Amino acid sequence: MEKKESKSNIPFNTSDIANAIKTEFLSEYIEQQPIGSFINDANSQQTIWINQRAADIMGFSKDRRTHINYELGSQYCHPNDLEVLQIAMNKIHTSDEVVESMIQVQHENGNWKWLHIYLKVFKRNADGTPYLISGVLIDITHPSTQEPRLKDLLSDNQKHRQHHSINKLSKREKEVMQHIIKGLTDNKIAETLFLAIHTVRTHRKNIYRKLEVSSVAALVKLAMTNSFT
Repeated sequence: MEKKESKSNIPFNTSDIANAIKTEFLSEYIEQQPIGSFINDANSQQTIWINQRAADIMGFSKDRRTHINYELGSQYCHPNDLEVLQIAMNKIHTSDEVVESMIQVQHENGNWKWLHIYLKVFKRNADGTPYLISGVLIDITHPSTQEPRLKDLLSDNQKHRQHHSINKLSKREKEVMQHIIKGLTDNKIAETLFLAIHTVRTHRKNIYRKLEVSSVAALVKLAMTNSFT
């Protein structure tokens, strides 16, 4: 009669069990954290994991949470912050350090939120390009404290936004802006540039709207900050 092998005699790897317990614990631990976390697969261009807090920050439903494209930034990032996000992405392509930034994203309900983000490549392809990218999202739309570091990030964000907005001005709008910051009146600008007064006023209105300012003083300050002459 063939003797059956006792289950106790079946070999097993204790390190595998330990790793499984550790992985399950870490997964549960991260899932319960009050900060948003996610992992992007740069090769497949997909977000392969996102915890509940990150889903809540973005307003994703349970089904939506499992079908998120890697290009989350271009879909939800504020247009004026796309350049800021791209700068952060460029940095992690060549660095193994944690890269942080501050951007504004749109919640599923349409509202805008300010996020403090951290990005890091933790696995690369054979050619050195990013494979897996981990990220952390912290909602700072209504921060309880204004840390100096956050103020610096916000200042950098505003500079990038303003620079991006100035670059989007037409050649004529930039000419009109140059004269506005010099203190010229609409009549004088119209005379100098050989334009109708109505055209100059329309340019001024569009410049203020695109740069999100409401006065000459604010426009001058923006121009000085961005070395616009």
